[in-house]
Amino acid sequence: MLIYTAFEIYILYEMRIWNFSLVKDTILWILFTAFVLLMGAVDIKKDKQYLKKAIFENLKLILFLEFILNFYVFRLWVEIIITPMVFMIAFIASFAKYDKGMQKIKTSGDFLFSALAIFLIGYFIYRVCMDFGGFVSINNIRAFLLPIFLTVIYLPFIYIWALIMEYDKNLFWRLDRFFIKDKELSTFTKRRIFFLCSINLWKLNELATEYTRGFMRLNDRRDVLNMIQHFKKSHEKD
Repeated sequence: MLIYTAFEIYILYEMRIWNFSLVKDTILWILFTAFVLLMGAVDIKKDKQYLKKAIFENLKLILFLEFILNFYVFRLWVEIIITPMVFMIAFIASFAKYDKGMQKIKTSGDFLFSALAIFLIGYFIYRVCMDFGGFVSINNIRAFLLPIFLTVIYLPFIYIWALIMEYDKNLFWRLDRFFIKDKELSTFTKRRIFFLCSINLWKLNELATEYTRGFMRLNDRRDVLNMIQHFKKSHEKD
């Protein structure tokens, strides 16, 4: 993730969008957006609209909190309290939504986050009204647009990461367990599945879900080809 982010920054630097005055903005984007999206990448396969929803949810954070925290610098002791607090709330909320037993914690976190957001937005509006001329500048426009550019360029990485996890951790790992004594059949099955699904994450997830038990009944290459053919026919009907 960090290597890919460095690549993003290099591209934006060459396009004269990024400069060293945006280091703090970039670090906050990594903590509040890149890391959270990475942790939630496993959900992409469950919902084709996940990326759109994730972008919308993170833009609320990107376009307000990150920009506000960077545009108007608070006193050091205030930033030392606010920045880790925002990160921890976002971090806990991103994990709590996967555990029904943590819903109360998530609700409390959302409440604290909303209260903090209202405070920061109110402070931001006050400062803009007091110094509108200082608000409108090239550097501020860059700071405002930077997280948007970073997020858009970051999406292919998240998708590829989710695809790798689905192939390696969810499907290929199971095939190796099923065909522990027949590595050749395992390799053949993996190759045929890759040719069938390629980079289509949702198609791959459908195959892995529908044939979880079917993989255990594969005895030779003919069984593999029949399974692939059966999936193709059912997929064409859908």
